[in-house]
Amino acid sequence: LEGSMSNIFLVKEQVLLTPLLGNILPGVTREIVLEIARENGIEVRETPLLAEEIFQVDEAFLTNSLLEIAPLVEVEGKSIGNGKPGNLTLELLKLYREKRMKA
Repeated sequence: LEGSMSNIFLVKEQVLLTPLLGNILPGVTREIVLEIARENGIEVRETPLLAEEIFQVDEAFLTNSLLEIAPLVEVEGKSIGNGKPGNLTLELLKLYREKRMKA
């Protein structure tokens, strides 16, 4: 559900999925990504997730203050989606960096 210093997001059919708070620790970057997604009309679902779901999604990424948004393309040698950073992941990274530049 999370890394030791990161939060996970999954993308399935253009919907952004992330675990519910209470099951994970809140993250500053996580909150900014959720805010950016909602501001840009991206559907967000904070929902219970199972570890095996990571191989059933189109894209995945991790967030933390240092990495910002890091595409996740493989876990334990198995590809996530097509094994490349996804379009929504890259768009969110662009929007995140634009927001930081304005701050």
